[in-house]
Parts: sequence; C-alpha cells; structure tokens
Amino acid sequence: MTATKLACVLLAAAGWTGRPKLVPPAGMEATLEAEGAKQKLRFRKAGTERRLLAVELDALPRTPQAKALCLTYSLRLTGGEARAALVAFEKDAATWFRLGARPLETGEKIEARLPLKALHKAAFSRDGGNAMDWDGVQKLWVGVVLDGKASGELVLHSAEITDRPYRPTRAMAIPCTDPKQWGLAHDPAAKAAVTAGNDAPGEAASVKIDFAFPGGSHMYVVPSVRLADVDLTGYRALRLTYKATVPEGIGGLLVMLIERGGAQYPAEPAPATTGEWRTLTIPLKSFHRGGWSKDDNGRLDLDDVASVAVGVHGTARPARARGAIHVAKIELVP
Repeated sequence: MTATKLACVLLAAAGWTGRPKLVPPAGMEATLEAEGAKQKLRFRKAGTERRLLAVELDALPRTPQAKALCLTYSLRLTGGEARAALVAFEKDAATWFRLGARPLETGEKIEARLPLKALHKAAFSRDGGNAMDWDGVQKLWVGVVLDGKASGELVLHSAEITDRPYRPTRAMAIPCTDPKQWGLAHDPAAKAAVTAGNDAPGEAASVKIDFAFPGGSHMYVVPSVRLADVDLTGYRALRLTYKATVPEGIGGLLVMLIERGGAQYPAEPAPATTGEWRTLTIPLKSFHRGGWSKDDNGRLDLDDVASVAVGVHGTARPARARGAIHVAKIELVP
C-alpha cells in the first residue's frame, strides 16, 4: 500500500514518514482499503468486550509539543459505541494511550479532537518514565475502540497531530441521571440517599438526593459523580440543571470540582437554592480551593479533575434539618 493523505496529514507537519496498515484485529473481523486520500475500515464484532480498530503508522516524531490528535472521519455504526483512540509506542518498549471521553457521532465528515496532554501508560509497558517522550516514539496506532456488538464502516479522511490547544466544539454531558453513578460522602451524623427522580423538565431523567442531619453544628453532605477521561482545559464553564430545598441556615449549594488527590475546589459564590428547576452556568474560574482542603501546589489543575460534587454544607438552624437536591444535567461548556 502506498502512503496516503492520512499519513501525510498526520505526519508531514512534524516531519514524520509512515505507511498506513491495518492493526491486526483481535476479537473481530476487519479490513482496510485505501480509497484515494481516505482510509476505509470495515468491521464486524460479535462480542461485547472492548476492541481496538486502528491503522498503524511508523513514525519519527519531531514535535514534543503535541497537544491534540485531530481526526476528520465518517462513521456508519450498527450497535455498540466507538471512541477515538491513539496508541504510541516508544523505542524503549513503553506504550502510551489516550481514548476519547465520549462516543463518536455517526455521519459524514465529522471532526473529532483527542487531547494529548496526559497520555496513560499501558499496564503492559516494560520500560519508560512517568511521561511520554515524543522524540522516542517509533510507531502510532490511530483509530477507535469499539464497545458492544458492532458492525459498520469507519472512514478516516484526515488526521493530524497538532500543537494547537484542544478546543471542544460543543458541550459535553457528564452522565448523572442514574443513582448508581453517584458516590456519597457525608458527616457521620448525617444521612443521605440518591434515588431516581421523576419531575425534570420535559420528563427528562434526573436524580433526587435526600439528606438529613442535626442542626446547630457544621455538617456536610457531598454526593459526587466521576468524570470520564476528559481534559477540562478545553472548557470554560460547568452548566448545572437542578432544583433544591435546603434547611434554614444553609446559604446555597456546595458545587465542587475535586482533583484526583482529593483537593476540593467549590464554586464561589455558592449557587443559590430554588424550589423551581433552573439551569446555571458557572465559569471554571469561579472554583477556588476550600479553606478546609489541602493541595500541594495550591491551584486547580483542570487536567487533574476527577469528579464533580453537588451537595450542601454549613450549620442548619432547625434541630432536625432536612432537604433535597434534584439534578437533571451536568455539562461542561466550551
């Protein structure tokens, strides 16, 4: 197979060379056909497990400042989900990967961007340090991971490694309407439960967080949802659709971004509570480290945020304080 536009676009800006070929498929049937400047992959996967569908490129990188993989693709998909994927192999046998945080859309000539700021080291890597060295990359796999039984066709029109910052093109929804998606942390004297809601606007799915705790002393209830593998540096705000009733003495909601190490960054000022559904957009610059929380570098690292919390804290006036928070949507806004 001769080199195609995929290889040239992906590699030319960095001074790389390569010849696309199909990564040997495991657990599915797949073919690769070069059609002009396009790479056309047809696939059929009977199992439900995750599998990789990708083309392989021999590469000699020249830019250590890579920030994103830009893909222009067309996708026909029956069943399952597909997410963008990049795997990089260093000369010393270290292997690194990054997967898209959300499923790819189906349709013709769609652009997807995969941030490369923090690649993950594969568990089977035999060597290498704690961060990928682009100058040591020998080989790249570019394509998608498929989840569930799936069949269809993926056409890669172009691909490019770029040093331009990652900029998402639309809001990203954070799954939050299944009670199983929520974790609960609260004061030992408090009680809380997350159940399915039934009164969101447009009959949309939601969750209801009921809580109760004694008044007269500081209490906290912190329900949270984990984020997928997403780089928040491409977003400017968090958008929340909610309603809440809280006991007297509680000044507002405790909406926080929580880093992997546990550092907590609440939104300031605290979002107001209301018995009616509302949608609030909170700029990411409004999240500041809580006085009770410690962080080695003292700042919010957007590429290290692991979860979003929507809860309450403070000193309630009633002897037995009760309340409820309803959440229908949590979104990241570019």
